[in-house]
Amino acid sequence: MSNFLDNVYGTLFCPDETFEKMRENPPIFQGFLIVILISILKPLLDLDLGDEKLGLLWFGVNMFNSIFFGVSSWLSFAFFLELVASIFGQAGKIKTFLTLFAFALMPWIFAAPIELFKIDGAFTKIIAMFLGLFIWLWVIVLVIVAIIKSYQLSFGRTLALIIVPFLGSFLVLYWFIGFFSTLFQILKV
Repeated sequence: MSNFLDNVYGTLFCPDETFEKMRENPPIFQGFLIVILISILKPLLDLDLGDEKLGLLWFGVNMFNSIFFGVSSWLSFAFFLELVASIFGQAGKIKTFLTLFAFALMPWIFAAPIELFKIDGAFTKIIAMFLGLFIWLWVIVLVIVAIIKSYQLSFGRTLALIIVPFLGSFLVLYWFIGFFSTLFQILKV
């Protein structure tokens, strides 16, 4: 348990050293538990048992969906990044990235208390908005550090690893639209 708490504390306050240590022996199961924990935060915050039977049923369905989509998103992003990393000759580090990526999501834990700020007036809602933005940026930075540590890439190559799929997606969308617009022009009577 202390190893898990050391990893959590290290991720939040000294991620460089902690990710380096976890890269050598990635605790994938701990990462899996973190993804599940973060996935169930939203249903727990939205919990309203007005009609107890229907509310509890809806809560169970919502909880299952959150866990399923949280874990599948975690796996999908990691497998997609592994595929893109193969372009740079850095494939084969999926277990390490899954672990570091899960730990990089740890700051989302603080989103739950921040949601409580949204209950009160406009000023606290603005504070909650800025704190939420800070957490989002914190997670982005930690994910970039996780990519750098997992695949042992430079910062520039990491940015390329992140940007290339977006550019490729834009190009595919452009070709897709162009293909069908040309096809509709040809079929136009």
